[in-house]
Amino acid sequence: MITRQQARDLTTKILSFATLPELEVSVVSGHRAHLRFARNAATTSGVSDVTTLNITAWKGKRKASVSAAVNVAAGAIDEPALRKMVAEAEMLAAFSPEDPEY
Repeated sequence: MITRQQARDLTTKILSFATLPELEVSVVSGHRAHLRFARNAATTSGVSDVTTLNITAWKGKRKASVSAAVNVAAGAIDEPALRKMVAEAEMLAAFSPEDPEY
C-alpha cells in the first residue's frame, strides 16, 4: 500500500505528462487477500498490495480512460509506461463519441 504523499507525487508526475487541458487521475491502493477452501480445509492463501491507476482524458466533449495495476512497493515507477498511458488516453479521447452529459 502506498502513502498519501506517494500517491500525490505519482499524480503530480502523471499530470505533468498531459498535453490536453483536462486529465483526471485516480490512484487506488490497498491490501488484497484470498483464502481457498477444499474438503473443509484451507488449501491456499495469500496477501498482496495492489495499486491501480485510472487516467481519464477529456478532449472537448469526448473522453477516454485507461487503467493499469502498478507495483509501487518496489519503489520504481516506470516513467515511460506512465507517459504511454497518458498518450493512449489522449489519443483514444480524440476518437470517442461526444458525451451528451458533459
